[in-house]
Amino acid sequence: MEARYKKKNTCGTICLKYLLFLFNVLFWVAGGTVFAVGVWTVAEKSDYISLLNSTFYAASAYILIATGVIVVVTGLIGCCATLREMKNLLIVYFILLFCIFLLEIIAGVMAYMNYQKLDHELRQNLKWTMQHKYKQPGEDGVTQAVDKLQQEFKCCGSNSSLDWEAASVG
Repeated sequence: MEARYKKKNTCGTICLKYLLFLFNVLFWVAGGTVFAVGVWTVAEKSDYISLLNSTFYAASAYILIATGVIVVVTGLIGCCATLREMKNLLIVYFILLFCIFLLEIIAGVMAYMNYQKLDHELRQNLKWTMQHKYKQPGEDGVTQAVDKLQQEFKCCGSNSSLDWEAASVG
């Protein structure tokens, strides 16, 4: 009677188990990469964030960090659930995976719908900051960030060098 309840691991089951484990390792690595990009953005590109009037752009770096942590944790749950063959943990894993999938779809649709608006707003904010805060008293951080931005990207102004002419007139 005991043999009746014993698990039977066929070749297909074992292959699926390790394929799922491999997928989870890749998922974990992708989450770590997203986390690293978020940390890099905060650490290395925080000067550029100071050029913008909106906190939306600064928040996006922290959203990357949070997303990376969630994906890493989900990947670890998936690895543990796969190796230990724990049904309840697999259910939690698939629910988390489904939520991440829905959030990615929502973020993709929103980015696609608002791309032009965000691009225009970003250029306008940068232009306004350059015209009104560059080399102003108490705005040394903005001045350094603008100089660094133009040197690193070998550009002048937000759209073109005409942005500086508008600054000298105003």
